[in-house]
Amino acid sequence: MEARKVTSVELDHNGHVKRLVNDHGEWPPQACSDVIADLENGICSYFVAWAGDSLPVQTHHDSGHVRLVARVSPYGVDQLLQLPRAETTPPLDRPQTPRRYGHLGD
Repeated sequence: MEARKVTSVELDHNGHVKRLVNDHGEWPPQACSDVIADLENGICSYFVAWAGDSLPVQTHHDSGHVRLVARVSPYGVDQLLQLPRAETTPPLDRPQTPRRYGHLGD
């Protein structure tokens, strides 16, 4: 399975992670719903470099919402939110499909 390094994030107007980005162009920016689908289907994994190691990006289910987090412990700081902010990327050019995670804003 491919492991993708996340170097920055794009946030929505509420401060929630909207897209994961690799600033080196190793893969195109990914909407959260696509990342969740990748993780749930075992297509690829995502990680954040942290303290000389790799911290996996995981899904977190909270009150019917699913979001992405990268934490050392369940109550630790979300390292995704500590990453640099990516410049706003253009809309994704993909076919419209039913949205499983509409609350993610993509």
